[in-house]
Amino acid sequence: MRRIIPIISLLIFFAGATFGQTTVSIPDKTAPDGSDVLVPVSITAQDDVGSVNLNIEFDAAVVTFQSVENNVLTGNFVVNVTGNVIQVGWFGLSPVNLSGKIFDLKFAYSSGSSALAFVGTNEIDDQVGGAYPVTFT
Repeated sequence: MRRIIPIISLLIFFAGATFGQTTVSIPDKTAPDGSDVLVPVSITAQDDVGSVNLNIEFDAAVVTFQSVENNVLTGNFVVNVTGNVIQVGWFGLSPVNLSGKIFDLKFAYSSGSSALAFVGTNEIDDQVGGAYPVTFT
């Protein structure tokens, strides 16, 4: 009987770790050549978020970054583009609960295919700067 309890405890721990994982994602989008396109950046439910740091790479020969639209992160929000990487930063004095679309990235699309990928350091942190376990896809 003593062996069952440690095994059950491990199963509960790993189930919580797997199902409690937060994901930030960017879906595939299609658009007509020469058009503007909004690409959503979304998160599965995460409570008590104090800061967000994202670095998103794009192919500058295919799309031109224009702006961030429909942003739910109010307050201290900064967007910077360095070469072909969009850097998004936000922090709040009060934590927020996030679920669903955080914002849209607006691009002018010429033609071809461009992957949008998370690169470098990407974090979703709690109020005191502790990073949550997050998968970026």
